[in-house]
Amino acid sequence: MSSKSLMALTLVLFAVALSGCYKAAEDVTTFERYYMTALNESSSAEVMMMIQDNEKELLTQSENAVVSWGERRKGYLMWFNAVAFDQDSSKAIRKYGFVANEKAKGFIVAKVQTMRFDAEVVINPDVLSEPYASENDRQIAILKSVLDDFSDDFVELTPDSQTLESSALMVKQLLKGILYQLDHSPALAAKLSEYSGMEFDHVTLDKARVRMIVEGDIVKLKAMTGSTIRDFDRKLEIIVM
Repeated sequence: MSSKSLMALTLVLFAVALSGCYKAAEDVTTFERYYMTALNESSSAEVMMMIQDNEKELLTQSENAVVSWGERRKGYLMWFNAVAFDQDSSKAIRKYGFVANEKAKGFIVAKVQTMRFDAEVVINPDVLSEPYASENDRQIAILKSVLDDFSDDFVELTPDSQTLESSALMVKQLLKGILYQLDHSPALAAKLSEYSGMEFDHVTLDKARVRMIVEGDIVKLKAMTGSTIRDFDRKLEIIVM
């Protein structure tokens, strides 16, 4: 693991330790392993060694991507880690982490629905080189590219599993909800890079927030719904994206 990845992992574990919210064990281990993959550095062999919890998860592969996934409590809790690789170098160029907990405990509400989705993606050079009328248009185009890449990565990973297909559909619904908000209010794209992120209404999970930043040719995105958006701008995993 690179020093950058190790530092990120240390920070996210510290954030988990400080959090006052309930976190299922799957939340912790899923995002531990998410941070262990470094884009443009981690090889497919390295990812395969650490992506799966053999006791709790199943592994599905396509030609250029791998996903480790699982569920508990009859589908009330679902999660996955997925990584896509460059065809020529076999280095990781996209990674995704996801947990959906339909019976998570919050501070006040005993039973709420929560979801968290993290993504890091090496952006298609054509998207970056395209001339845009504004920075907001550029941000929206990058987000659309993330949705397209995610859809392409999962199209060959989900056919054999209803659970994994449901998880992927939830992610696409989430990203489409963000884009729907931006289609109606493009100026909100300016909030994406702020620590407080952009608030939007999820079609089934009520209020949600997303933060997205671009560093060179890599876009980093974190979206949360339900009780997980409490103190969104003060969560360490948001601050140190």
